[in-house]
Amino acid sequence: MAKARRIKVVRIKCEHDGYEWETTSKMRMVTCPSCRRATPNPIYHETSPHPFSMEHFNLDEHGVRVLDPKIPHWIIDVHFKPHKAWCSYCESENCNHVKFALGLPEVQKILKKKGWKIAYG
Repeated sequence: MAKARRIKVVRIKCEHDGYEWETTSKMRMVTCPSCRRATPNPIYHETSPHPFSMEHFNLDEHGVRVLDPKIPHWIIDVHFKPHKAWCSYCESENCNHVKFALGLPEVQKILKKKGWKIAYG
């Protein structure tokens, strides 16, 4: 018989507007449902060998959301178009967020499936 895993639920209070909610996310930052800003997650444990590496979530054919530890409390959107990727934070096609997003294997699969050839730079 399989051993049941306990899922840790944590109550978070947004530091921006005081809204409280519960989450089971293990991401470093979570999005407040009220103000839509990134908030630090108290149950996050750094497991990456590189503490300053970026993370991604909410990946789909339109883009990817990126967490950059150098820019706390911001969720950065990288949008995909047929011939380019665009970072809404840097307002650029040539930033580290675009480079990170285009380097993700999941993104490469999506772009290949759509027939889009997007090169960094």
